[in-house]
Amino acid sequence: MMQTRRKFAHELIEAQAKINPTRVALVGADRRLTYFELDRAANEIACRLAQRSVGPECVVSIVLPRTIELVVAILGVLKAGAAFSPLETAWPDERLRSLVSESRAACVITAQGMQERFSACNAGLLLIDGERSPVLTSPPVRPCVRVAAENLAYVLFTSGSTGLPKAVGVEHRNLSNYIYSILDVLKPSPDDHFALLTSLAADLGYTGLFASLCSGSSLHVISTETAASVDSLLATLQEHPVDYIKITPSYLAALLSSDNANDILPRKCVVLGGEPLRWSLLQQIWKLAPQLGIVNHYGPTETTVGVVANPVSCASESSSLTVPIGKPMRNVETYLMDSEMSPVPDGTAGELYIGGESVARGYLGRPDLTARQFVPNPRAVVPGTRLYRTGDVGVKLVGGDIEFLSRTDDQVKIRGYRVELGEIEAVLATNESVRRAVVLAEGDAPDTSLVAYIESRIATSNQEALQDWLRRRLPGHMVPAKFTFIERLPSLPSGKIDRQSLKAVKAAASDPVAATIAGSGLESVEQRVAAIWRRVLKLEHVDSTSNFFDVGGNSLRMIQLQSEVKRHFGKSIPVGVLFAHPTIRALAAHLSETSLKIEDAGVRVAEVRRAAIADIRGRRTAERETVQ
Repeated sequence: MMQTRRKFAHELIEAQAKINPTRVALVGADRRLTYFELDRAANEIACRLAQRSVGPECVVSIVLPRTIELVVAILGVLKAGAAFSPLETAWPDERLRSLVSESRAACVITAQGMQERFSACNAGLLLIDGERSPVLTSPPVRPCVRVAAENLAYVLFTSGSTGLPKAVGVEHRNLSNYIYSILDVLKPSPDDHFALLTSLAADLGYTGLFASLCSGSSLHVISTETAASVDSLLATLQEHPVDYIKITPSYLAALLSSDNANDILPRKCVVLGGEPLRWSLLQQIWKLAPQLGIVNHYGPTETTVGVVANPVSCASESSSLTVPIGKPMRNVETYLMDSEMSPVPDGTAGELYIGGESVARGYLGRPDLTARQFVPNPRAVVPGTRLYRTGDVGVKLVGGDIEFLSRTDDQVKIRGYRVELGEIEAVLATNESVRRAVVLAEGDAPDTSLVAYIESRIATSNQEALQDWLRRRLPGHMVPAKFTFIERLPSLPSGKIDRQSLKAVKAAASDPVAATIAGSGLESVEQRVAAIWRRVLKLEHVDSTSNFFDVGGNSLRMIQLQSEVKRHFGKSIPVGVLFAHPTIRALAAHLSETSLKIEDAGVRVAEVRRAAIADIRGRRTAERETVQ
């Protein structure tokens, strides 16, 4: 009997539009689309692309904020038969243009007002007007194009050790296999609601994106600004409770440090991925929501979103250091092998290789790198089958679960993003003030930060200047939080830099805040803010005039800072306030101006509130007695 072909992503979503046309597909900040409206809106984009001869094997870069329009654009590209390649609007212009060129994009979909960023690109532009609903002029059907299982579905960029990002090409057969696999694991229903909290420039968000729309569920698209603010996110999730969330452990841990942490958690299941998962976080989740389903999900971009899953229960805790990543999903093969590609016994550490239908095409335009990472399967039944060598070291436990242990190279995870330290070093080496540079990761995942060690050509090199220079070339998560300038980087006899010796180097630091306030006997607002910064940034000393984002501040630590300020000062600070007052001194001044003056006398907000409540109750009692 001939096996029925699995439907592709856009076909599954089209099927939902026919089955449940009036069901809500997408929920945004200010509007929502039904499946019928989503389908027609995507058809419009598909037809506009087809008119430009954009079809199978063409790449379309998408540079849009995380809104409903972004999801519509992705579906529109798939309906045109092309491959979508989402890029972050916050990335530097130079990097965006470079990635558009690297992928050889036939077209760039972006918003009105952003077209100047791509004026130097050869790709055509398709502008999306976010002010109007895209359904108004939509044609009824998508273009008639023939899409094969081996055609590209999407292209994502990962950090490259040689200094250039790598464009991973994922085919329709890979994506389709993942969709059917994750639906098996999560088993969502059309009545369920998913939240999209993470960037679509990395595949972490594809779990919720495709699991929701391919099952007829509703997808709540939460903007970058809302996701970065604890209060805004809480308000959104309280107004629109969701059943499923895919999130990194570090992001969830930061959110759970806030008040009303229960409202952050979904009603049915949280999927955790992108970083090692600690048992302590699971215990925190179970304490808040004992019945909540938890899935630990693992998979490199080169093997299509996720290939191993572990539905964790309260009874499954083991002596492993981190939560095991689980067992292979549908049509996935996993092998733990030694340096000679021979299988290692269970309980013995080995490098993880992945095979099966999840293995992507490879790196576009990089046949040498593809050949090095996508290797022939020595145990293949079908000739030509390949394995992807992950560089992850793991061990198979009793029962068959795999536990992640470490890496074989310098690749690290920063807030769920893969970062090759060599890429940052290569970019730093192009700066005229830098003779040599080494970047190391400090701290254990998921709380990892980057430190750059610089052998400078000039005596006046400084951290702020290099950070500003890097931000114009790299995404924010790849800019080191700390820089150490040394006269000469230590070398091995071979001439290579001695990275182990560098780990012993510590930069001198001072803490003017502590020196100024020490012995005063009064805990000032500035000192309290400085103490919060030290805890959040995990620094022994911090200067009162240093920029939060220059000394290790990022989106996750910004959430932690918001929670700490609210806990100690009794007031919320929106994201915009932190950007406008990014130093200890400026933030303390802002809090002093807007807080009750008795705060500086050491009276806590909680005490003020209790006194106010007692006063109100006393007055109400007196009023009742007067009436009687």
